[in-house]
Amino acid sequence: MDATGERILVVSKEAQNHDSDHEYYDAISLSGAPKEVEAGQLVNVWYDGPIAESYPMQSKVGELEIVSSAQPDGSQLTEAEVLKIAIEDQSALVAVRLIAFDPASKQWQIEFIEIPQGDTFKVTIEDK
Repeated sequence: MDATGERILVVSKEAQNHDSDHEYYDAISLSGAPKEVEAGQLVNVWYDGPIAESYPMQSKVGELEIVSSAQPDGSQLTEAEVLKIAIEDQSALVAVRLIAFDPASKQWQIEFIEIPQGDTFKVTIEDK
């Protein structure tokens, strides 16, 4: 969800429901990330060393794999490119609840949830 220098913020794709009233998303700030990692990319990451159990957690990248981003039929943009645009102006810590492309309108709909507060909001991005 963020990449600054050699530090990245990774937020889980799936909510971990600890109780029926609150969605919980794992989030971790990692140092030692490769320079080619960009905000919006889907990654698999393994940690190296101790983990500070703050929120978000903190640790160091042990290994990182960038996952190929989907590009729906009729879209000029990938999910990663759209997400990068959508989070540019976000100051809150957010997780993605939904990202979908509508080929008829050539628009992407992204639904975010602020974490840990739980407030949701939507962003619409025009496909180029």
